[in-house]
Order: sequence, then structure tokens, then C-alpha cells
Amino acid sequence: MERYNTRTASNFPGLVFDCAEEAQSGYKHIDTAYNYHTEKYVGNAVRESGIPREELFITTKLPWHHYARVAESFQESLDALGLGYIDLYLIHWPQPILYDPNDPLPKNPDGTPKTTNYPFTKIWADMERLLDTGKVRAIGVSNFSIKNLEILLESAKVVPAVNQVELHPYLAQPELVDYCKQKGIAITAYTPTGYQTVRDDPVIVELASKYRVSPAQVILAWHMSRGVIVTPKSANAERQRENINVSFLHFPINSFDVLFLASTAATCPGACRSSAYISS
Repeated sequence: MERYNTRTASNFPGLVFDCAEEAQSGYKHIDTAYNYHTEKYVGNAVRESGIPREELFITTKLPWHHYARVAESFQESLDALGLGYIDLYLIHWPQPILYDPNDPLPKNPDGTPKTTNYPFTKIWADMERLLDTGKVRAIGVSNFSIKNLEILLESAKVVPAVNQVELHPYLAQPELVDYCKQKGIAITAYTPTGYQTVRDDPVIVELASKYRVSPAQVILAWHMSRGVIVTPKSANAERQRENINVSFLHFPINSFDVLFLASTAATCPGACRSSAYISS
């Protein structure tokens, strides 16, 4: 699997052009999801890019409300992509949301999602059966904590290939990263450069000045030093090339600076949007 990929968390036909641009810029791993409503655009972009399908790695995800119809939802994604097979299929979230055909995210009166007790271990068993179809090469999870993974691994026949979670200097999650490495689970970072607050952090800005690169490049290099796969998202061709250069040039951030950058996490608790959903 490519260590560097692009994410398509948006919904517009222009994505065909954006993905084609990204493929030409050097991205070979495209990350999408049923809930992003971008799968058909990704499929079109792959076909228009002129790059052979076997040279690309496509990830998509099972939506949280399709917990009881894994095979059907997978086929819907495959049909939308129109690419013959999917390289990696993930459970998008460990907590299933109550299925409502008229509302993909039904909520309680207090605004919280209407959840169900349907076990993700049962979802995983259905995911494992997808491997027998030959239509998916690998399966994994997203947004799973250590506790979630421990429960899953108690009954899993197949260890998840990947756990995709929010990771950046303000949400480094070292325990989760180490746990996944110990279990042979690749860790993928979404929102890898964080938000503007992260990129404006004085430590990161100082390191960017030292290495004569952008703050985003410093952060991406930090991820790579930890063995983390990254999924940056950008519709800007110049920024796409800037990001991919970190991978191709193996940007040499030294070990002292890695520790220096990691120290920013301890000084800025609660800076990320999804921290409320992270549990051990």
C-alpha cells in the first residue's frame, strides 16, 4: 500500500479534475468513502487520468448506518466507482448509527446521533467474508481506539490491515500508534496537517523556517518519521506537488526536531474537533 495518498472528503463534479490532477502529480493512493458522496467522481477521475488501474490504490469505506448490509453497501460502492475491485475497504466508524433510509445521520432531540448497539465485531465478520469474493484486496477500520481494537481482535479471523484515524501534532496518539504497530496494523492519518491553528504553531513555524519548507511539509515529514501513512487533501495543484515532494525527497527532519515537534501536543489539549470521540 502507498505510504502517501490523497483524500476526497468533498462532493462536487469538479473532483474528477482534481483527482486527475492529483494522479498526475504523483499520488497513487486515493481515499474516498460512501459518506463523502465522491465515489463515482473518483472512478471517473481514475479512468480519465490515463493511469492503469493496477498502478493505483483505491480506499473506500462502509458508512456507519449500513452496519447490517455490508455486502450490499460494498457492492454499491464498487458499482459507483466502476473500477472492478477495491484495494482497501474500511469500517468508517466503530459506533453504528441507527439506519433511517430518509436520513443518513438521524439525531436525538439533544442533537446527538441515534446510535445502535449492533456490535462492530459482527460487522467485521461480514467484512471478512468480502475477502472471499475477490472484489476487495484488504479490509480495515477507521476511528478505532485501542479498546475498540482489543475487542475486535478477540474474535477476528483477519487482523485489520489499516486503522485510519485523525493524527497531527496536536493529536499525536502515541499509544494508539504503538499499539497498531505491535499488532501489525498500519496506521493512516487523516487531517494529517491539522487545522490552521496547528500549522501556525510557533514550534512548527520555527522548524519550517529552519528547513526552508512549509509548515505542512514539516508536519508530513514528522508523520513519515513515525511510520504513519498520510492522507492530505488539497484541490490546489501546487500544494499537491508540495505535499508529494515530502514523500519523494524523504525530507530529512532530524530526531531531535521530531521530539521537539511532538512536544507541541502536550501544550495544546483539546485543539482538535474529534478529540471528544477518542477513548482508550
